[in-house]
Amino acid sequence: MSTLELVLVTKPPFAKPANIMRGIPFELAGVRPSGLPHSLYEELWHLNYWQEFSLALIRGENPSLPLHSSEAFPKDNDTLTESTWQALLENVSKGLDQVLLLSQDETRLRQTFRPDRTVEDELIVIANHNAYHFGRMVSLRQILGIWSADLGDSW
Repeated sequence: MSTLELVLVTKPPFAKPANIMRGIPFELAGVRPSGLPHSLYEELWHLNYWQEFSLALIRGENPSLPLHSSEAFPKDNDTLTESTWQALLENVSKGLDQVLLLSQDETRLRQTFRPDRTVEDELIVIANHNAYHFGRMVSLRQILGIWSADLGDSW
């Protein structure tokens, strides 16, 4: 198992992404604790936005960069329904499955999709970005009182 595969999905040096997303009550997904900029929904929506962006690049598509970082977050929690929350969780999981498959393919990892970027390079971008936002989600879950040690590191 490669280091990249470990960090992306299976056994990162922190809680597994699947565990971070597991068991979040829908009623708390859109809660934005006082003084914090985003809810769990907004963090995961943003993570998904960029994960999909990177996967599109790897597929050879040409997604447009947003003009401002705020475009890579939902406008507000008005789009949050129980079905959109479940769809988001499923979409992030499917994206993680895709990055895991890519990380296991030595030939694909070395392929370039831009003159200066390999698939492995982009997977490292995904791993770093996801780690940051999954970490924020753990903190939000701790603040909301919905994080437990059985989900991953709690120190």
